[in-house]
Amino acid sequence: MRNCSLLLTVLCLASLAYGETVILKDGMELEGKITKQDENTITLEIRTGSIKATQKIDRRDIQEVKAEGMFSNELKDKLSKVDEKSPKSLREAIAMCKQEGDAMNTVRLDNRLKELLTAMWMKANEGNICTVCKGSKVNLCVGCNGTRTNPDVCPACQGQCQVTLNCSRCGADMWGWRTVTKVTGSDSYTYDPRTGQSVPTGKPTEYTTSTASRMYTGTVVCPDCGGRGRTTKRTRVMRGDGSVDYFWEDANCATCKGTGKIVCPECKGRAGQVVPCTKCHGEGTIAQKCVTCNGMGSTPCTGCNGTGLQDPAKEVKIEQ
Repeated sequence: MRNCSLLLTVLCLASLAYGETVILKDGMELEGKITKQDENTITLEIRTGSIKATQKIDRRDIQEVKAEGMFSNELKDKLSKVDEKSPKSLREAIAMCKQEGDAMNTVRLDNRLKELLTAMWMKANEGNICTVCKGSKVNLCVGCNGTRTNPDVCPACQGQCQVTLNCSRCGADMWGWRTVTKVTGSDSYTYDPRTGQSVPTGKPTEYTTSTASRMYTGTVVCPDCGGRGRTTKRTRVMRGDGSVDYFWEDANCATCKGTGKIVCPECKGRAGQVVPCTKCHGEGTIAQKCVTCNGMGSTPCTGCNGTGLQDPAKEVKIEQ
C-alpha cells in the first residue's frame, strides 16, 4: 500500500489540478477527480497526460477534501445556511451535497456530523463513560498497532528482496559437474574435473557426491543454422555461352553471426539476471490484512465490550 501511495504522489506532483484535492490524515495530498463515493470510501481518478490511475480511499483516512470552483453559487449559498449544531440539518446538507456530486462538502459535513453526535452522546452519558477507551468503544489493535496490516514474508522471493529471472525456453539447458571423492590411506582427495586438480580434504571418506546447477544463458539455438554457426550458400553464375552454373559454399550464418546462438525471444536475454522482486518491490515483505482486527486497525474495547459505557443499562439516548 505504501508503494501504491508513493506512485499516486508522484502522479499528483506531475499533474495539473484535476478537480479535487484529498488531504489524508498523514498529511499526504492527492489531486484528482472523485468518480465514485459511498458511505465508507471515495474513488479518486488521477491523470497525467495519457496515464490514468484510480485509488479507493477509506473515509477514515481522509482529513479534508478541497475543490476548485466546481459548484454553483446556489449550492454554496444553501451550505452557508446549514446549522452545523443540528444533526437533522447536517443530514439534509449531506444528502444535498451527494446529489450535486460535491465530495468535498460531503466528507466535511459527514465528519462534522460524527463529531457532533459523539460529543452529544458523551455529554449525555457523562459520568458513565468507560475509563479504558474514553467512550470511543474501541482500542488500538495490538496485532498491527493501528496500521491495519501485518508484514508477511514475500512468497515470491522468500524475503530475499530479489529474484532470479527464469525462462522456460532458454533455461532448459543444465550445466553441472561431478565431484569424485576417493580414499587413499588416511587421506581423501576431492577431484574437480573443471580444474583438473585434487585437493586433500584432511579426513577419510567413502562416498561419492555429484552436484548440478542450472545456468540461464539468455540465448537459444539459432533456427537458421541449427547451432552450427555456418550455412550453405548457393551462388548462381552465368557463363559466357549462356549456361548457368551453381556453386555451393559455407559461410557464417547471417542470423547469429557465426555464433550458433541468438538472443532468447521469450526473455530477451534477461534470464538468470538477479533483479528486485516485483511482488514486494524489493522490500522482502508484503502487507497482509491484520487477522486480529480484520483490517480495521482497532478492536472492541475489552473494558466495556465495545459499548463505551461503564454500565450500558444506564445509557442515555440522544436525538439522532
